[in-house]
Amino acid sequence: MNEQAQPSIGPHEGRELDLMLTEKKPLALFYAIESETWILPEEEFDCHVALGKIVKADFLFKPTSPAAPAVKCVLYALPSETARVPEAAEILRTVFEELTAPTNDQERALGRLLGYTEDDIALFLSRGSNLPIPELPTANESLASSST
Repeated sequence: MNEQAQPSIGPHEGRELDLMLTEKKPLALFYAIESETWILPEEEFDCHVALGKIVKADFLFKPTSPAAPAVKCVLYALPSETARVPEAAEILRTVFEELTAPTNDQERALGRLLGYTEDDIALFLSRGSNLPIPELPTANESLASSST
């Protein structure tokens, strides 16, 4: 199967910035479970944020359970697509603060906000959720991070 025939569902790790700079991706999402350090590609994006090519919004979601770790989320939007940020942030807040698995409707909405096609979203949903509910960390556990 050639690369063009394969569905282009996320995560697009390592490709988000290029996709955004060519206006093929309206919104990118990165998140990391709280740890000693956050591993997020902010430096890679920050120069483009400073130039006004991309808009950055970051959130720290603190779960209702005091034993669960916080989750840092960074959303990057094209300047013409910033209206996507509040809806995406609300979905993420529900998942990461209330520690509830995302519903299929939430996953579909987030997929649309991130710029995926309905076919890509359907395929993604058939494979299961990409938004894990944070678990209680174990001693010396390393940081988990992801992007879409």
